[in-house]
Amino acid sequence: MRDWLIFIFATTALAVSLSIFSNAVDVSSPIFALAAMFVPLGFLRYLYRAAPFGVPNYFDQVRPWKYDKERCRKLGILTFGKVLRNTPLRKGAPRIYLKACKEPAEVLPHAKQAEAIHFWAFVLGMPYLILCVIFSWWSAALVSAAVQICSNIYPFFHLRYTRSRLLIHIGRSKSAECLSSPAGAMMSYD
Repeated sequence: MRDWLIFIFATTALAVSLSIFSNAVDVSSPIFALAAMFVPLGFLRYLYRAAPFGVPNYFDQVRPWKYDKERCRKLGILTFGKVLRNTPLRKGAPRIYLKACKEPAEVLPHAKQAEAIHFWAFVLGMPYLILCVIFSWWSAALVSAAVQICSNIYPFFHLRYTRSRLLIHIGRSKSAECLSSPAGAMMSYD
């Protein structure tokens, strides 16, 4: 119940703030576009606490051929992760880093949560971006697209790459545990 009250309060505050901001700054302005792109992130972060949600199944699957290290390096996803590591933005979700948790398996649900928030923030931000294009608000469209790329698309793909690495590490750990157990030691892998 507490999480729902916080969500309702936060949603109201975000909606009122954006409404007041739209009266002060034209909705076709790049400054409004910047604010409008970050509101879904805040909204979804509080919603997740009240009612956890995920990414649709099709997008939730980690496909190894899609997230290999070389492809991520070429797309700049690894560089994005290195840059993010050295900024205050890291403090926004400390549980998606191994230093904050004892085991990689503890990081996995937090990485999935962050993935879901960035995925749906992208989806919720797209109507405004489309509106900017339809009405030829090119500066607002450019800012919206840049914010979508930097605050939703790259974080989503970086989290996806991180999750694939975590799953590999967890899989190796379980294999090692199986081999070290008496039953696993008797198994033959010929």
